[in-house]
Amino acid sequence: MKKRVRKKQLKRMQNGSLEDIISLYKRAVKKNNYDLRYEAIDAMASDREYGEIDNNVRDILLKELMQGDDYISSIIVDDLNDIYDENIVSYCLDSLQNEDFFRRLVSAEYLGRHHKTEAIPTLKKLLSDSDDYVKVQAIEAMGRIGDIEVVPLLLDKLNHTEDDFLKSAYFAALYNLQGDIVWLAKLTEILRSQDTMAQSRAANRLVQLTEGSVYYSEILTALAKQIQVETNGTQKEELKQLYSELKAYGNAGTK
Repeated sequence: MKKRVRKKQLKRMQNGSLEDIISLYKRAVKKNNYDLRYEAIDAMASDREYGEIDNNVRDILLKELMQGDDYISSIIVDDLNDIYDENIVSYCLDSLQNEDFFRRLVSAEYLGRHHKTEAIPTLKKLLSDSDDYVKVQAIEAMGRIGDIEVVPLLLDKLNHTEDDFLKSAYFAALYNLQGDIVWLAKLTEILRSQDTMAQSRAANRLVQLTEGSVYYSEILTALAKQIQVETNGTQKEELKQLYSELKAYGNAGTK
């Protein structure tokens, strides 16, 4: 019975209006239903126009952000990456050294996205984080913030890593900071890496940094060659998916 009720509630959330979702959220809070509360929060945070948010939804999400649930708070920050709010900035600054890796990760990304220079001292510390995904977000955040004083540090760290996944982040950050196309060329080289995650990140960063206007054919060619020689079935499917997405991106840009 409970499973049928939950399924009905989720269907209502998927097909309903914002008012329906808020109503379900309030019911979930009243009934102490964590799963439904999470689904409603995620729906409110993500189902909206880019850069826009309903004031009632903003109030609900900011209240949830401050209640201390690491997972829900991190999802809110991740979903609201395009919305600038001083409360979120404060939360993220306080979270950069939190023990939860996802909280550190989304906080670094948010602060970089909104060019918060006060985050740089702690972002520098995250270059030695135990989690590579957190490191990548810290590296790229410093690139987006745009303070060229971090260039020597990034170059030094780059010279001491053999990890293509991390290199792709350093190359993207250094391109943002210096504007030298040599870093784009180095990102293109990562497309031939044996590390599928590094390939994917390099391809995505090349498209984002150049808005698809530079190295687009090189990206597709390199991915097509890697798909042909890839022997790992899972990695081959991931590369095919990335190839399809990038090709669709290029086709959309020519319409």
